[in-house]
Amino acid sequence: MLSETWEDQYRRMHRQYDLLKRTADQNKFEEIHEMPRARDILYHFCCDAFHLRDWILNADGLSQNIKDAVEKFVPKGNPNPPSLALAICADIANGFKHLNLTHPKVYTPGGPAEVVEHTQGSTFPRTFPHHFSANHWKIRTRVTGVEYNALDIAKDAVDAWDAWLPNNGLPLPT
Repeated sequence: MLSETWEDQYRRMHRQYDLLKRTADQNKFEEIHEMPRARDILYHFCCDAFHLRDWILNADGLSQNIKDAVEKFVPKGNPNPPSLALAICADIANGFKHLNLTHPKVYTPGGPAEVVEHTQGSTFPRTFPHHFSANHWKIRTRVTGVEYNALDIAKDAVDAWDAWLPNNGLPLPT
């Protein structure tokens, strides 16, 4: 894979997160504000955040302790996952891959989590100039019906990785 490493996957996740934030920026208008493109960016962010786990699991040169720790960090079927945001990203990534999650074990408690609403519009407070093409998403757990803002989940997922990596002896890639 072009000699890429888990560090490259980490950087990819951050690039997608930056794009995702730009899709919700009401003070800029770009091609990424188009709803299909913005939705792609959300789905790809969730995949990149979730798959960082696999990149670490399959990385050469990392200890078995780190690999065991990352499996516990994003576990399937845990009623109290260490990172709810990463559990939600995992369900969205798998739902995006398969269209529907039908297996009994999902990542999100009360899940699976799924994107249920995508709207565009301006929010308050507003600064000028602004436009009405900023993207917003709701994520809901299928069983419990708990709703989340997708941008909050994305921020929490990035923050979770940014805390987990150094806590497990892996420096944050620059």
